Amino acid sequence: MSTPVPSPGQNPSALLALIPAGIDIPCTCPETHSRAPFVRHPDPTAPNRFDLNGKPLSWRSALPGYTPPRWTSPLVLQHYAQPLGDERSDPAEPSRIERRALVSVFDRIQFDEEGAPINPAGRTGLRDRGSLWLWGPNHVTDLVVTRVSKDGRRIEVALVSKHLDWGGTMLALIGGHRKIEEDARVSSAREAIEESNIELDPNCLVQIGHGYMDSAINTDNAWLECVVFHAHFAYRDTAAWVLQPRDTHEIEAAAWHPVTPELFASLPHTHRPMLAASIRRLAACWS
Repeated sequence: MSTPVPSPGQNPSALLALIPAGIDIPCTCPETHSRAPFVRHPDPTAPNRFDLNGKPLSWRSALPGYTPPRWTSPLVLQHYAQPLGDERSDPAEPSRIERRALVSVFDRIQFDEEGAPINPAGRTGLRDRGSLWLWGPNHVTDLVVTRVSKDGRRIEVALVSKHLDWGGTMLALIGGHRKIEEDARVSSAREAIEESNIELDPNCLVQIGHGYMDSAINTDNAWLECVVFHAHFAYRDTAAWVLQPRDTHEIEAAAWHPVTPELFASLPHTHRPMLAASIRRLAACWS
């Protein structure tokens, strides 16, 4: 069912016109990131990053006087002492983690003198883990579920309203953290059920991205790595679906939203390329 179904009211040019200018491909393995060092961590209790404007981001270039503040959210430390079910954050001391257990899209991870993994995409201006549970790569999956609208004239995407650890909510794609031993497709299908009540065959999910996520929550010692999937349906295949979260602790609501240029602006910066890649995929299938 995930094979794109042509819609009379859509054409490739109209689809591509939905994507705002300047949105790149999702999740690559960059030489250096371009966003994380220059935006404030969204948690208001986080310190300001070390100013890296006009300074080298690559670790291969020396930066005398580079002394970024250290910060790990108290909530992260709490989830080591009091795990959520079988989910537990890493210990406070990086020397206690198992280096061989770190799996990354980057060929090699180096470690600093304290045993903390070093972000391969460069300096971020913030040390330790920030709001991330694990030292080094934190693996996530994101899922773009699209359908043709009932009148056949628009594309709609399933989005969820997620609670943030530091308060408030954000509109986002379906997705979340996965254990490295868990198959990415299985993880993504599980998140779809938990967050939106959408039941999907993992084998129907089409991978559209895999790599480093240039996120505002990345630090020098912890970062996001993501696998992105897409599934598209005709309206008739989804008419009986009732979108509602099963995991009400993390998710406030789930709903279909028409894809418009304005919708992109309401999504997290890291999710915009994922939605754009899905729209480009549909345009390619319908051309």
